[in-house]
Amino acid sequence: MLFAFTATAEARKPIIAYVDQTSHKLALYDAETGTPLVPPDISITTTLGFQDPMAMSFDGRYVFYVGADDKLHLFDRTGAGSQLPLPGINVYAKPTGLSVSDTGLLAFDKEVNGPAVVYNSATGSFVDIGLPDPNADRQSHLSGDGHFLVTTCNGNAMTCPADNAMHSQLFVQDIPGATNTTNPPFAFGGAFDAVDKEHPCVNNDASLVGADVNEGGGVGKQVEVYDRGAGSLATPTGLNAAGNVDDIHCVMSQGAVYIGLISGTEFKVYERPSSSFLTLPTGIKDLTNPIWFVMPFPPPSTPGATPPGATPDTTKPRVLSKRFKKSYALAAALKHGLLGRITSNENGRVTATATVTRLVAKKKKPLKVASGKAKLTAGRAAKLRLKFTRRAKHTLAGATRVTLTIRITVKDAAGNARHAAVKTVLNG
Repeated sequence: MLFAFTATAEARKPIIAYVDQTSHKLALYDAETGTPLVPPDISITTTLGFQDPMAMSFDGRYVFYVGADDKLHLFDRTGAGSQLPLPGINVYAKPTGLSVSDTGLLAFDKEVNGPAVVYNSATGSFVDIGLPDPNADRQSHLSGDGHFLVTTCNGNAMTCPADNAMHSQLFVQDIPGATNTTNPPFAFGGAFDAVDKEHPCVNNDASLVGADVNEGGGVGKQVEVYDRGAGSLATPTGLNAAGNVDDIHCVMSQGAVYIGLISGTEFKVYERPSSSFLTLPTGIKDLTNPIWFVMPFPPPSTPGATPPGATPDTTKPRVLSKRFKKSYALAAALKHGLLGRITSNENGRVTATATVTRLVAKKKKPLKVASGKAKLTAGRAAKLRLKFTRRAKHTLAGATRVTLTIRITVKDAAGNARHAAVKTVLNG
């Protein structure tokens, strides 16, 4: 089945946030680059008997967790990073089901079985979102925009947002409206009405919600995805394993382009556009819940963009050195390219083109014959290799001497550019 996909799509693979099982500290793995990232130094250890209670917001800004003091904490990664005060939040001796929105709303419950509560970190107070008092909602997941709370409820008509037909059912609560949305209608419809749903997940705007469903019939638990706009199932084909394998504990990226789950004993990440799973290293495939998908924080700056109130960066980067040989052997250069080294005072990128001069209608015009690009790290020489085009290899082969002009452009993160040029010779 295909997604009725309406959420904002991401331009990159997610960063996977989890708790390292050796150090019991926050850890981050960037699925886009395939490398671990340096996280804030946050210890997530508890004597409460529950596994590493921790959550991160979709935008990567907030880390909500239980610390070594068995109390709830909120870390804001803005700037140098700081712990935010949470007056009066520790109403439960054993908080579980932690979730945090991009807006700083915090959700959690008591000892896995509710009641679920929502706390506004900006005002330092709890929010009445319309759940029964007391309620049996648990396994909280906030939408990234802070508009919806997704839970499961295993109580009854008095303690759940609606009659749950004596099963653990999925509910979506409208936080500003303080009402149950009745969508999904506590199930995914049809045959799934009379089976249990557990461990919900949600995307940034709650247009899509998911949970693992105990479907029975000779198959293990399956992660099913529900499109709230279409009012129907939208589970991607191939998301769940075949046979009697449990697929549980789903997690979604902001736009649900990526869906993670634990399949049997392996953590997997499904990429919707390619209908395939990402290749993950052993340490990440071994992850257990809780797992969150987040974006880089602070967000990468758009070239030329300036934060409100900030002074625009208009300073051009400097080319500290540009080293190419004065001459190259023609045959070797055509085969392997021209290797040089460029150093700048700023991080950024360098591009270069090599041209020869030719006569066109008695006028000298440059002809591009080779090009290359490289990433720059401030103060470090970057290797830059210019590769010749197929046409240039054919045209220049057999020449005895060719003079090249290499034009270099160094550009910093703000989009400021500096140009330079060097000459070299190809000897046949």
